[in-house]
Amino acid sequence: MISVELSNSKSCKSLADIYCFPFAGGNARNFSAFSSHADRLNIIGIEYPGRGARYGEPFAVCMDELANSITSEISQQNPSSFALLGHSMGADLAFKTAQKLEKIGLNPRCVFLSARQAPEIAARRKPIHHLPSSEFRSEMHALGGTNLDVLESIDLMEVFEPILRADFRLAEKRILHDVTPIRAPMVTIFPKWDPFLRDEDIFPWRKYTSGEYQHLMLDGDHFYVVKKPEDLASFVNEYMRAFF
Repeated sequence: MISVELSNSKSCKSLADIYCFPFAGGNARNFSAFSSHADRLNIIGIEYPGRGARYGEPFAVCMDELANSITSEISQQNPSSFALLGHSMGADLAFKTAQKLEKIGLNPRCVFLSARQAPEIAARRKPIHHLPSSEFRSEMHALGGTNLDVLESIDLMEVFEPILRADFRLAEKRILHDVTPIRAPMVTIFPKWDPFLRDEDIFPWRKYTSGEYQHLMLDGDHFYVVKKPEDLASFVNEYMRAFF
């Protein structure tokens, strides 16, 4: 399965499904803390190939192909009311998936894009996916978001380094091909202490939707969705309730 349900909202009447796309090197469970603050929203984490429930599958090498597979699974689930939320690299995938879903008549209520510069804006951080192991691990430590015990373990890094490299290759090459605007409303989110972004890097996303556009600034660093997701969950809760 590409998607993993993280909340118990199905036990009561949920208002909508929120499909959540993790950052490079992440997994569906990165949104577990977010799901605990989601009120009557069914939080569904997207699992990329090569990790978690999909361990052993070949890594994604193409953003379009990965978005196609996610689109296929969401279309089979045929949600009546849903939104997409992507963080960092996951924002690119959420956008690409929204494009493809709209083409088959499945229209998200909103696409939330967190901590990712607009397509035409160059990254402020140098590429690292090609570095030798020692340098790569050092850069991953500086980046944060990966457990230090993992980075310092030879055995664990034999498992995790290929996952990290594959995702960073995908994120850093950032081959999006078609960037036709979506019709869905879009909300971009800037974590104000993110060392890899500036607010002005995110604003240009506004031209990639023909729908309503909002921009939100939240406390936190690049990995706030894991460390401090309460404010984001509160905003998404309030935003989605407006539809019902």
